[in-house]
Amino acid sequence: MKPCLLFLCLVVLSACSDPEPIVTSDPEVRCHMSPGEQERVDSWASESYSFDYADGVIPEEDLIPMATYLADANIVGMGEGTHGTSEFFTFKVRLFQTLVEKADFKAIVFELPWGTAQVINEYVTQGKGSAETALDQSFYWIYNTDEVLELVEWMRDYNASRAAEDHIHFVGCDPQGPHFIEERRILYDYLNEVIPDSANQFMGTLDQLPSGDLSDYYKGDLSTHLANAQATFDLLQKMESYREAWTARSGTYEFEIAKFALEVIRQREALYWFSGYGEERDRTMAANTQRWQELWGADTKVAAWAHNYHVLDGWAIRSIRMGTSLRLEYGASYKNVGFSFSKGQFNAFLANFQGGFQGSVRAQRIDNMLCGITNQLFEEVPGEQFYLVMDDLSPATRTYFNSTQSFFQCGAGFNPAFQQQYIIDLPLGEAFDVLVHFDETTASRLR
Repeated sequence: MKPCLLFLCLVVLSACSDPEPIVTSDPEVRCHMSPGEQERVDSWASESYSFDYADGVIPEEDLIPMATYLADANIVGMGEGTHGTSEFFTFKVRLFQTLVEKADFKAIVFELPWGTAQVINEYVTQGKGSAETALDQSFYWIYNTDEVLELVEWMRDYNASRAAEDHIHFVGCDPQGPHFIEERRILYDYLNEVIPDSANQFMGTLDQLPSGDLSDYYKGDLSTHLANAQATFDLLQKMESYREAWTARSGTYEFEIAKFALEVIRQREALYWFSGYGEERDRTMAANTQRWQELWGADTKVAAWAHNYHVLDGWAIRSIRMGTSLRLEYGASYKNVGFSFSKGQFNAFLANFQGGFQGSVRAQRIDNMLCGITNQLFEEVPGEQFYLVMDDLSPATRTYFNSTQSFFQCGAGFNPAFQQQYIIDLPLGEAFDVLVHFDETTASRLR
């Protein structure tokens, strides 16, 4: 099965147009557990951590076991089982707040284009503009929600009374993006500070880059791609040769941010030329996340917000995802959190059989998971939501989760007619360090 995480799944900007959710299954259908399944469910009930969730509020004490487990990691990947579920987003907001307040986490690295995330970070750290306008330009409809807006506002409030060196940051790792505008702005502003007489000349070598939409860039002339690839390479070399002089005028951090912007321009140009939206994108997101973590110092702790399929360790399924790369680089200092649900609503565009766009973004609904898959069995655990910390499980339970199981998740697109297409087979205990489950979910609150 190919998870619906294609480039198109993320950049369809249509708003919710259908007032009624799509009902995907007969709500009267019930699955019947075998004795072995009942035994597994009983063990999960005794080994899981239940938590309250009322009106979007999760008591801090319910998160402490998880936060304590994650506290020593340099990077914590926070996944989501769909790109449009309110409960997943709200849980991650609460978890990040707890990690900031209890474990000194410094930043959240979003699956968002680098430059558009920097606009949000300028609001979070400097109060530029407003949270609403910053989020509106973030490019992906999936994260332009009230839940993420709440996070952005909280981060601004947290920073407002603190010195710059104690600020927390909202940054991006995705090499995808609508254009090069923000990256070029950040680079030009820096050059205008350190070499005001030569900034325009320096930037002029990037004039062949597209100024707008990049979706057709791969159709261009090879000579244009080669010129842009060479220009970005040469400019990076030139920046490095001037490092000592320029950092003396600006400071090391400012230099690194400007160079990072140019590196992302180089990444994006190559990605759109080669249409590299699969594992190459994941490897780049991992490298950019690592770059952010190292930029703030070796002991800095950051969270990374993306889909389950990006943050998971895909080593066992021979897939180099973002989480796979981070695990290889950080070992046990990378931990991740996956998310599951059994039924309910979520926002997604209507997808065709191949996972591509068929209809606009809307609230869709699953009333029953297919019988026998892990998400369906989780619904049989008493209580409405819980999480499992894999390292805390008994040997028998851990053996089960380390074996291949069927698991439902989807990206930004879904079609109820093809529910089987969204089931992936993987060893959940090797893919995730923590797994959070909600019996029933609601759609994210799109803005």
